[in-house]
Amino acid sequence: MKILFIANSFGEDTTRYLHGIARADGKNWKVANLYIGGCSLYRHYRNMLSGERAYSLEFNGQSTGFYVSLDEALLSRSWDVITIQQASPSSAKKRTYQPYLHELAVHIRKYCPQAKLYLHETWAY
Repeated sequence: MKILFIANSFGEDTTRYLHGIARADGKNWKVANLYIGGCSLYRHYRNMLSGERAYSLEFNGQSTGFYVSLDEALLSRSWDVITIQQASPSSAKKRTYQPYLHELAVHIRKYCPQAKLYLHETWAY
């Protein structure tokens, strides 16, 4: 299983443990996280439009020291699952999701049509 998180610190926390949990169960999962602390859907959307190498790439819970663009990450593997994450201060505000979530989903499906796409929800402040 190959999982890509388009995330923030909550994705960082999840991916730090997910690979090890899967490995303990005999699974060989590849888990990548595109990390920007506090990153909102709006910022993910702006990064999508700009193509900027804004994301710190983490792999199986470890920093790689590399920065990548959203498209570079999407094209780097045939992802099985991709999650998108809203920043927790905005997660309870419905108006902060659209049109960014929809536009990101369309873009991701263009490059990774086979991937299951999920919203990785966090708690709200």
